[in-house]
Amino acid sequence: MAAKVKIANRLCAEMGVELDEGVAYGASMSDAEIFVTVPVVVPINADHHLSGLVRQIYTGGDLREGYELVRRSR
Repeated sequence: MAAKVKIANRLCAEMGVELDEGVAYGASMSDAEIFVTVPVVVPINADHHLSGLVRQIYTGGDLREGYELVRRSR
């Protein structure tokens, strides 16, 4: 299991939530493992290699717009 998934699992356990309740934000292939683990992901100005792993990608400079993608996807 990738380091980011292990860290996310540990943090979720500490906070008393399930990983499948989370949202993952990222931008590069180092985020690929977490993107296929967490049900809602928002690639921010992402590497084109991630496009096959996600339904939507936010490109821009206002992260509030990226957060809006999460609201609409739930």
